[in-house]
Amino acid sequence: MTTKELKNIIDTIIAEAFDTVQKMYSNKEVAHEIGNTSVAQIFPQYSTCRNYSAANITRVSEQELRYAFVNVLQKHCAGGKMFFSIETPTEGSYKFPKKDMPKIMKTGGQSGNFDLVIHDEEFNRICLIEFKCNYPELNAFRKDFLKLANPKEDRDEKEVLRYFIHLIVNYEKAKLTNRLKAVSKLIGEGLNKNVNYVLYSLCRDNKNDNTNIANDFSSDGEIGANADIKGFSLHWFDEKTKTII
Repeated sequence: MTTKELKNIIDTIIAEAFDTVQKMYSNKEVAHEIGNTSVAQIFPQYSTCRNYSAANITRVSEQELRYAFVNVLQKHCAGGKMFFSIETPTEGSYKFPKKDMPKIMKTGGQSGNFDLVIHDEEFNRICLIEFKCNYPELNAFRKDFLKLANPKEDRDEKEVLRYFIHLIVNYEKAKLTNRLKAVSKLIGEGLNKNVNYVLYSLCRDNKNDNTNIANDFSSDGEIGANADIKGFSLHWFDEKTKTII
């Protein structure tokens, strides 16, 4: 399997996973009759003892996204051509301070984990994946991009694809730009591996934030210009075409 063929497969899996979580989100917590929806899983509610408004009680996390991705991935792994592992230890050694910039360590440090790693039929690593939901702390973004862009993670001397898959509920350009700016500061520290960054905002109440995302991520868009991101391929999921752009 060529790298291009693998990328096409991964992009297809991401598109199907995003489509699944959108259906889950559209289901909300409303009970459906059997056969009335193609997705049985729903996003859970926060506990009623917590102080959430009625409009914001649905908990959306990266766990649902990863579960949806793995469900689709299983079909492509049939026949023993691909395998996958969860929470896979990194090859590189890192330092992940709470406030300072995360770093790659030559000595000392600690191993990290990748959310999901895809392997070929010889169990070589061919794709490294991190999942994120909404707007976590800046260093949570930085450390995942740092691991993905680190050339030391090419353990098996094969070209390895790298993906940062990001799911959000409410698209807020300022928050997203702020986090991508934080990531851009990592470039220039020996990180020479391209990271495919794929973003999707769940459509809510007939509001499609992805139209704004597409405009802002275009070649002359504000996000790319303001964040000055180098080494990352920016993509988004188009709800209408069900494809990665």
